[in-house]
Amino acid sequence: MKRFIGMGLIALALVACDNETNPLTGPGSDTDDGASTSSNEIYQGEMNNLVFDATTGEIIINNLPFDGVDGRYADTGIVTVPGFGVYESQTTGETGQFQYMAVYAEGTYTRAGAAGTGDYASFGHGGTMIATDGGAVAMPIMRGELIYTGDYAGIRVLDENAGNDLLLTRGNATLIVDLLDFDVDGAILGSISGHELLDMNGNVIGTLPGIALNETSIGADGTIAEGTTTTYDSDGDPLETGTWGGKFAGPDGEEIVGYVIMTGDNGESTDVDAMERGVFIVVD
Repeated sequence: MKRFIGMGLIALALVACDNETNPLTGPGSDTDDGASTSSNEIYQGEMNNLVFDATTGEIIINNLPFDGVDGRYADTGIVTVPGFGVYESQTTGETGQFQYMAVYAEGTYTRAGAAGTGDYASFGHGGTMIATDGGAVAMPIMRGELIYTGDYAGIRVLDENAGNDLLLTRGNATLIVDLLDFDVDGAILGSISGHELLDMNGNVIGTLPGIALNETSIGADGTIAEGTTTTYDSDGDPLETGTWGGKFAGPDGEEIVGYVIMTGDNGESTDVDAMERGVFIVVD
């Protein structure tokens, strides 16, 4: 059960319900039945399609309620999230009454985005998307151990209705890969360092614990098996936990796109919980 509070309205009790089954119209549609059918895309959460409209400079997101009749998000012009554009849902007349924020980036062979809203008393709707170009990937097995680095960005929602519960995050992503061991599946782990919190105008307002991307395995097709994530307080105790995953891309597996989803304590001295949905693109 979720409650919306704001815009001078009486608090409403809202239930997140499944959409009716509709024919799939394929990637790129901004209609109500526009769930992506691409096998090159991986979605987490309610969001089930995200495309970039090069004509307008907007992104189009499907399946998030109350974000506008067309699900179009305008570029905010925020440039303080390296490697990513920051986008905002639009209110027009009676549509788009909830405020969603999104981050989106394109690599050479990949795309990635995350979205969320703070207009529910709990974490509300949102999601992540990662995608590859679908080209053949020859994993660099004989190169052994590799290090990939790049940018991370996320949407962080606090479990409160205090008017400042929708925030941006940024960081530096590092993945360490061993494609020679294990014998069947390679091993991969990593971290998000320089993890910072930004307000909706892109101003840095605090630091966050680094995110441990705990070890998991790699399939022969370059798909990273879903692993676990953890952040820790100053005593080494877990604050937030969640999952992460990704895919290799590029003809030589030189790029990785991934997602991070985690929930838990927002800090050591608060009773507020947080959910962070983030994505990264890293290169060797």
